[in-house]
Amino acid sequence: MQSLFGAIPVLVGTGAAGAADASVQQGASDFWYLFWFGAGWFGFVIMLLLVLSSVACLALILESWLTIRRSVLIPQGLAGQCQDLLADGDGVGAESLCKASPSLLGILILTGLREARHSPEAAIKAMEDAAQDHHARLMRKIDNLNLLSSAAPMLGLLGTVWGMVIAFQRVAETQGRADPGQLAGGIYQALFTTVLGLCIAIPGFISFGLLRNRVDALVAEASRLAEKATQPLRRARLGKRVDGGTPRRAEG
Repeated sequence: MQSLFGAIPVLVGTGAAGAADASVQQGASDFWYLFWFGAGWFGFVIMLLLVLSSVACLALILESWLTIRRSVLIPQGLAGQCQDLLADGDGVGAESLCKASPSLLGILILTGLREARHSPEAAIKAMEDAAQDHHARLMRKIDNLNLLSSAAPMLGLLGTVWGMVIAFQRVAETQGRADPGQLAGGIYQALFTTVLGLCIAIPGFISFGLLRNRVDALVAEASRLAEKATQPLRRARLGKRVDGGTPRRAEG
């Protein structure tokens, strides 16, 4: 008899735990239903756009952080090796080295080598133009991240406004006798789109700012290293131009 009475609390506890688990599962099911279909087809489209925006934003952030790095844009030792080759008069070797390293620094040095045949000033101008062009290309890449980060809060706000319209439409249809629970559920689902939009925008804006600063710093450093690497060749060209120039006529 005592064992029977002792088993009753266990059975009651097991039943209560099962009921709690069922309640949790039902709540999760209701949440996902409200997440996707709580505001009708228009709300579904907005939620789908927000989810796709979050995936695209995450992919852009990861791709940008992996490609806009110093080791990718400015390979270590490339500038010094090119400078040593040019100091020894091996311009062909320096060109081959830059072609084998398709990086920002390699492109700038190769541009300077090709234009240095004309004049040192042309080499510097060509490297500056190439640096600006590469800077613009990198900025166009991360501008897409800025676009997604700007659009996500607007989509979230649109979803919130639409959800509020649906919620108050139910109040109007029932002439003010709407169930407060249903009304609160509609408002909760409406505000969730704004939260999701902000969760996309905040990391996106932070990453955009950090990446923009990184692009500026790396392009400036690559330009400085390229000018330093091509300095021996530009000096040689300038020396030849001075030696081969016409001497000034004596005054008086």
